[in-house]
Formats: sequence, structure tokens, C-alpha cells
Amino acid sequence: MFNSESYWNDRYKTGGTSGPGSYNENAKIKADIINDFVSSNSINTVTDFGCGDGNQLKHFNFNEYLGYDISDVILGKTSKIFSDDSTKEFKHIREYKNNPSDLAMSLEVILHQVNDSDYIEYMDRLLNHNSKYLIVQTIKTDIEKQTHIHVKNRDTLNYILDNSDYKLLSDTNVFITSHIFIFSK
Repeated sequence: MFNSESYWNDRYKTGGTSGPGSYNENAKIKADIINDFVSSNSINTVTDFGCGDGNQLKHFNFNEYLGYDISDVILGKTSKIFSDDSTKEFKHIREYKNNPSDLAMSLEVILHQVNDSDYIEYMDRLLNHNSKYLIVQTIKTDIEKQTHIHVKNRDTLNYILDNSDYKLLSDTNVFITSHIFIFSK
């Protein structure tokens, strides 16, 4: 069985990044959409389920941010990058507590939950987090298919709609098949 924590720790130890979605034009496109939503809805607190290497975070305008990740390696690095910013905090997902936030967020993380048990655990935590809004960026598909050792596409939109109180506010195509879904309760 694929071990996601080992994969990401090994990837970051060898100088790997969170991936191209967190850099360059990809990061800017996401940031524009999310910053506009945060500003328009007076969002103060954000909980991120998969903060990664922090590069995407550099583009966001959040008042208070808590980022969880599965990799101890990258949490150490990200904590150093933002050590002078008291509005940002980083924790391992095993330290998760369901403290309320205005917005819960998962950007290009769900597709990395290749094991069904990991996917269900991740989605339960995300959908049961105490927040009014939810932003998810993932592949939009109705076909379940593993495309790489660390990527499995799933019908996440319908999973969220069928397994939570969230209602879809918007669906924005940002890259070829990748969408940003914004939900509210």
C-alpha cells in the first residue's frame, strides 16, 4: 500500500517541492480567485489541509492562517520561512483539532489521497471541520483513476455534495481539468 507520509517526506528531503500548482502563474491564478473570495466575504481565519512548502501561501492575503501537513520535513522548513509572521502557524495533521475557522481549504491535496482509507479519513476531517466556507482545488472528473503513484482522480465534487452540508457557490476551471470549487454551509 502507498505510504503518503513517507512519499512526501522523501520528496521534500531530496529538494522536491509541493509541485507546479504552487508556483509561477499557477500560484497567481489561485491566489487571485481565493484572495478575492476572502476579501469579499470578510474571512479572517483560514485552516489549510495540506500547506506543503508554503510557496502558494506567499501569494495569499489572510489575517490568520493555520496550515496542516503530513510531512514533518516540510513543516520544519515552512515554519522557518514564516518564522517572523505571527499570523501563520503550521502543525502536523496528527495534531489536528477542530478549532473553528471562517474558511477550510484544500488545494491540490485530495488527488494525492490514493488509498481509499486515506481519502475517506482526509475527506471526513475536511468536511467536518468547523467552518462556514470550504475551498477545494482538485481534478473535476466522474471517473476514478490512478494516474501516478501519488495521484488518484476521484469524483470529489459529488462526494462533497453527497456527504456534507456544503452547497456549491462556484466552480472555476483554472487549469486543463483542475477546478476551484467554493462551498458554503
